[in-house]
Amino acid sequence: MQHVSSQQHPAAGKADPSPWRLTIAGLCASLVGIGMARFAYTPLLPAIIGAHWFSASTATYLGAANLGGHLADRSGKRLQPLRLRLEPWV
Repeated sequence: MQHVSSQQHPAAGKADPSPWRLTIAGLCASLVGIGMARFAYTPLLPAIIGAHWFSASTATYLGAANLGGHLADRSGKRLQPLRLRLEPWV
């Protein structure tokens, strides 16, 4: 026979979080991680080359791709207000 405590677990009786809430939380955590990694990547290039993960010439292409991503992101954000202003007339 098992002993059953008269006190319930603090989470007892609470509904499980909705799948959408968990999905959004996971998406936000992923976006924060990607954003932090994007800005931490450039200072790590010398260490990556030193560890022989990539050659210096390959790391140059990786750095250029990273810069291209930053520029594309900024360009998209700069054009966004223009798109929002033109949207009602399109």
